[in-house]
Amino acid sequence: MKRGISVNFGNLLLSLSDAIDFSNHTIAKHQQRVAFISWEIGMHLRVSHHILKRLFAASLLHDIGAFSIEEKMAIQNFENINI
Repeated sequence: MKRGISVNFGNLLLSLSDAIDFSNHTIAKHQQRVAFISWEIGMHLRVSHHILKRLFAASLLHDIGAFSIEEKMAIQNFENINI
């Protein structure tokens, strides 16, 4: 009988976020900081645990579309008009 593979979704997202951070040390832990701040705001607003989990996941992946180091740095430049 085969045993199913079980993956903790939170750990998977944190690992993926860490992998994204390896591309540039100047933005390291950015996703985790955003996730923590989002979680704290959600807790303060007393949103449901289900929504908090989704907010945390979205926060960890919010910059995933920026592929190059230049794009990731441009996202961090808040004076950039064409975000």
